[in-house]
Amino acid sequence: MSQHRARDLYRRILKAHRKSLPADLRDFGDMYVRNEFNLHKKVTSPERLGQFYVSWEGYLRSLRPHSTQQVADTQVAKFGRDLTDKEKVALNKEQQEKLDDLLRESRNATPPDA
Repeated sequence: MSQHRARDLYRRILKAHRKSLPADLRDFGDMYVRNEFNLHKKVTSPERLGQFYVSWEGYLRSLRPHSTQQVADTQVAKFGRDLTDKEKVALNKEQQEKLDDLLRESRNATPPDA
């Protein structure tokens, strides 16, 4: 993996987390990003690296709030987007399992009154 490009992207993501996410989601997001970047340190395939960078750059763009929702007299920002049917079908078993794990973890991180 291009160390400079990876390091720059990693830092931009962590900075966006600090600016955009509440503390509980930021901690979870930071941990997930750190793990994914560590898993891809030794990847040399240009195709896989290109897909890795494109995906994480898309994630970085998705951190910008799209709208806000009023919840219990508090403005709550909404981030990201749902996967398209085409994107869901393209996931392999491991990716689907990771997505399911993320969904479970995100539900556990969300306060019950939110």
